[in-house]
Amino acid sequence: MKIGDLLTQAAERVPRKPMVIYKGKKYSYRECESIVNNFSNGLLGIGIETGSKVAILLDNRPEYLFAYYALHRIGAPVVPINNFLKGHEIKYMLEDCGVHTLITSPKYYTSEIKGIENKLTTVKNILFIGDDEKINELDFADTDKNYIRISSFKSMSSERPSPTRELSPEELAVIMYTSGTTGHPKGAMLSHRNLVANSTSCTTVLKINRNDKILLFLPMFHTFTELVCMILPIQFGVPIVLVDRIDRVEIRAAIKRYRPTIMIGVPSVYNALLGAKLNPITRWLNPVRLYISGGAPLPVEILHNFESKFRRPLVEGYGLSEASPVVSVNPIDGLHKAGSVGLPVDDVEVKIVDEDGKEAPRGYDGEILVRGPNVMMGYYNQPEETAATMRDGWLYTGDIAHIDDDGYIFIVERKKDMLIYRGCNIYPREVEEILYKHPAIADAAVIGVPDAARGEMPKAFVVLKEGQHATEKELKKYCMDHLARYKVPRIFSFETELPRTATGKVLKKELRKRVLQEQIEEFNGK
Repeated sequence: MKIGDLLTQAAERVPRKPMVIYKGKKYSYRECESIVNNFSNGLLGIGIETGSKVAILLDNRPEYLFAYYALHRIGAPVVPINNFLKGHEIKYMLEDCGVHTLITSPKYYTSEIKGIENKLTTVKNILFIGDDEKINELDFADTDKNYIRISSFKSMSSERPSPTRELSPEELAVIMYTSGTTGHPKGAMLSHRNLVANSTSCTTVLKINRNDKILLFLPMFHTFTELVCMILPIQFGVPIVLVDRIDRVEIRAAIKRYRPTIMIGVPSVYNALLGAKLNPITRWLNPVRLYISGGAPLPVEILHNFESKFRRPLVEGYGLSEASPVVSVNPIDGLHKAGSVGLPVDDVEVKIVDEDGKEAPRGYDGEILVRGPNVMMGYYNQPEETAATMRDGWLYTGDIAHIDDDGYIFIVERKKDMLIYRGCNIYPREVEEILYKHPAIADAAVIGVPDAARGEMPKAFVVLKEGQHATEKELKKYCMDHLARYKVPRIFSFETELPRTATGKVLKKELRKRVLQEQIEEFNGK
């Protein structure tokens, strides 16, 4: 099965059923099939071929879905771009995999793309989605790029038949960039088989039925959103209730008006919803049968408080981009263990190995290895990284966990130097490299500070050069100019020196211990 086939088959089974519900408008599966067919022909008309890589940089909107399925229909791999990133971060991804066409909006062209446009050597077309009046107001750079409005596709391809491409399920479908420990992101290559197999596994474990509706408000570029909110619903032929951003008021309004039955979020969202007023009638009429948490560890306190208040199951899962991404989920029925990320989904194997690579006994901590049809093809153009991560058919995740006697997985820590803020991965080395470029900074180290609501907050320890001066406000502004907002350290600590090993490596364990001790003292002081 290929991703492009999923919509066609759903349109044949449930043509009148809504596929997308967005701001009061309902798009039926039949209507979406027609739109995607038109979009596919338009893409062919501007020179996109099977194998052409196309990046999508958009906010949440129906056109994101239409573009996604249109590209898969003609066999053009999709490159989702994190819309929190800055121009130079986006440039690296577009150049790294040789993107042929960029699909974006006037908002992102003005804020990020225009400044890097002259440096994009492979991008031939910039396709705009949005209000034509806003597009007309854009001041385009003087380049050899083709600037195209999506509205021009209607006249271009309305009479053409549905495009057909002979594709293998093993062919590349998506390049999902994930932050790297080397400071540069790595493009995880996911095939049609990877994604459809993982969607099938999730459909089973989540017990999807034809009366379900999926609430989508997480960013559509995220691998978790892509699989559970953009592929799974189409595969099963159920509606997507689309909200354009994470907003507690809009989420509650969408639940009340459109009555979705499954909600997918990150821990910070569920923590925020705990603060919402909920009267007994609202609780009784709540249409959501299942809440799913992913993207970051779910604190047990939030889990217990949420289930007590909303009286619905909140199940935590575990995954990573390289696994398409879902590896495990707590079962809906049966034993649900707080603090655990559950059991492996169907067709996915998990084992724990010690430092020597030998399988560890139950209860012992070790690295998580994953095997199954969901495991990526490899990293784009990075054979050495691929060889280090994929060995003997197993994906080495870099996460440390143990498995109990019932087979439940408990994440202990991440082997990689990474922290998770509001469901987004942050690699400290990338932030540190930016800090080192500041003229006043001599030394820097970044760690994650535990935070119940947001997972981990990035904290920077900096040593200033002799005779130099800088304030926390100045350094935050500097980081904001060079990094995506979520990567910017929320706290700065000015040091005379950083603790190091005899070989010069920063002892981040010592910094973490210090932060923990400070939190304990603060708590005791209260």
